[in-house]
Amino acid sequence: MILKSLSYRVTAAKDRLRFRLPRQPRRIHAYGVGVGKTGTNSIHGPFARSFRSAHEPEAGDLVHMLESFDQGEITVEQKSKYLARRDRRLNLENDGLTSMAAQRGAILVESSKIAAAGMSRISKNGKSNIGGKLVDVINRGNSPLHFQLDDNAGHAGTIASGLLANACFIEPVHAALGTSIEPFSDAEILVTAGLRDDR
Repeated sequence: MILKSLSYRVTAAKDRLRFRLPRQPRRIHAYGVGVGKTGTNSIHGPFARSFRSAHEPEAGDLVHMLESFDQGEITVEQKSKYLARRDRRLNLENDGLTSMAAQRGAILVESSKIAAAGMSRISKNGKSNIGGKLVDVINRGNSPLHFQLDDNAGHAGTIASGLLANACFIEPVHAALGTSIEPFSDAEILVTAGLRDDR
């Protein structure tokens, strides 16, 4: 953990030196988001040939800020201010999701909320309790009791789609715009999936 923290700090220091360059107007404004090994570095590479691009710039500071936010040590407003200052300081073209979204009136959904939609109730055996039904989160299958379908892409099943609809659309829109749309209940999701209490 100490070595990882030190690595983050060294990377952050290099980033700060690298981006202390004369500011130029942005020609594009893009941002890549993904978990490990999902291609974020592959996206950065082609951009870096022609645009101001970076892969995980100031990662140490960013991770520390996100951990502080998750632990309740900083507020949403403080987090937003940090990201806005970071965006202005780095002035990257392949970065800056937060400010771009704010300018366009877009609603952002944090990846942690998407993951929590399926993982927050998962047990040690890899199953999540949805309305009294144990749904397999790990293995693919075409029955309603699997989060992922057994196809080439592993598309979300009906239950996963219902939970994602709550986490990615209904709840964020309600929080941002004050709508009165009720999230899907577990019971509603089960009925839609063709599962009833007597099965």
